[in-house]
Amino acid sequence: MLEKIINSVTSARKKLKRDISTLAFSAGLAFNVLMGTMETTQAQDYVPREFEEPVLIEKNVSAISLASDLNENKLGIAYIFDYTMETSLGYTDLLNPEYNLKIISTNNVAGLCSLAFNPQTSQPAIINGWDSFYSFDGASWHSSIPSTYLSPRSLAFNPQNNQPYIAATGGGEVLDLFLMNYDGANWNIERLTTIDPTLDVSLKFNSKSEPCISFAAHRWERYQNYYYNRNSFLSSDGLSIVDTSDAIFFGNSLAIDKKDIPHISYTDSTNKLIKYSQWDGNKWQTEVIDTSANGGTGLLLESQTDMPILAYPSNYEIKLATKVGNEWKKQIIGDYSDELPDSTIYNLSIAMINTNKLVCVYNIGSRVYLIAEKRALERKSSTRNWQMYE
Repeated sequence: MLEKIINSVTSARKKLKRDISTLAFSAGLAFNVLMGTMETTQAQDYVPREFEEPVLIEKNVSAISLASDLNENKLGIAYIFDYTMETSLGYTDLLNPEYNLKIISTNNVAGLCSLAFNPQTSQPAIINGWDSFYSFDGASWHSSIPSTYLSPRSLAFNPQNNQPYIAATGGGEVLDLFLMNYDGANWNIERLTTIDPTLDVSLKFNSKSEPCISFAAHRWERYQNYYYNRNSFLSSDGLSIVDTSDAIFFGNSLAIDKKDIPHISYTDSTNKLIKYSQWDGNKWQTEVIDTSANGGTGLLLESQTDMPILAYPSNYEIKLATKVGNEWKKQIIGDYSDELPDSTIYNLSIAMINTNKLVCVYNIGSRVYLIAEKRALERKSSTRNWQMYE
């Protein structure tokens, strides 16, 4: 009984904290409109998002990836986790009322995972950081090995030919950045750069179906953040240096807007900064979003307006930062201050579903939590079962 009372009080305290954050956010918007510092249309177009309580959805997980399909009608999570003393790969369809965890593989599963949906079939596909690619045909999962010496890092589908592409790094003495794609018969491998990326690599496609990649690397005795597009900017090798601060970068998340402008969020772990960079046509414009970062980032662009939406952990809270005009507005959407002091958030990932409704997942230790915007996971049927999350 005492435990239930404590949990109830804790939940009420966290909800009050989030409500105060949302109220302050709304008041700030109203004040800007009254003072004439923000266009009224911007204030009318944007309102603070309301979120459900964070819920525990899985345990014993070492890596996760959240994604929705092109039309925001499907939503899933890929996991790497310990299952019956074996490291396994799993998948959960979050819009399935049963929320059943599907075990895909227990062989050679390690490192990270990356989930994407085929734009033609809206079926999921997953890579793991060891060597494998898994695709679902609507009835069963199929696997293949793109390369025996490269490590997959990020998966995306080319919207022009619906082929899967993988940004990969080398192993052994071949520490470079590679691009692999499956043409329906074979996996093709292309070496992009001779720079060795760290684990955090983010692959996306622009409107010309060109691969765009954000990654951090250790080069010339320092860490640097890069953006790659073979036809980008004035670089003959397709590389552009986003940030060359004397810091260690990780948690890269890349988004490409309707004008093919790249937007990148990342963490400066040396100085505990959350940063956001956007290409202005001549150089990278970099902003510091938060000065108390302790985890990775997730970046999306609102589908109608290209408004940047950034999720990240800060001081034992999950925050959402939205760029309204030239100003970043922040909300607290989750609180994990009751966890152990040495627990940190990682593998943070966000996606949109059902017309710009946000869903966020993240690891705390080996546990996976989900925060959904209200009505994001609602179905026409009333059979939605949250018991899987308890």
